[in-house]
Amino acid sequence: MKEKGREPECGMTGPIWWHHHGCKMKIVAQGPCNDLLLLQGSAAELLIQKHQADWLLIWKIIHGPRTAVSGTVIFPNKELVAAFSSPPHQLYYDTPSHSQWLLTRYGGDAAYQGLFIHFKDCLNIPGPGTGNDGDPNISVALDEKITKAISDLVYRNR
Repeated sequence: MKEKGREPECGMTGPIWWHHHGCKMKIVAQGPCNDLLLLQGSAAELLIQKHQADWLLIWKIIHGPRTAVSGTVIFPNKELVAAFSSPPHQLYYDTPSHSQWLLTRYGGDAAYQGLFIHFKDCLNIPGPGTGNDGDPNISVALDEKITKAISDLVYRNR
């Protein structure tokens, strides 16, 4: 039997590894061919687009007038759906054994090393952070619209 996640230490808005600006992330554009999705908030944006058989995720976080960070990662279909779905993840997604340490150390529902960590409606890509400004990872608060948009992307592009 696989070990499951644990409850993470939480702050005012979610796990301590998650940034509260994730609550501001909303869908602002969807591709006409259902091949991309753009999420934006006041200080961050996340572009998800089809990349061969997988999904390319590109994010940018603006920390101040002269500082920003960005990142890129490629998600397989199964991990994209798991990352962007509301719980319970365990019904259809088991965190791979090589990523279980993330859940043991940081707490969460599901994780994949180098791609995501997730607890309830709090998602971090590509992994946990400090929860403070300056992190290179992006936080997204998942809602029904975002979850449905990701499901539509994956299942309409098979």
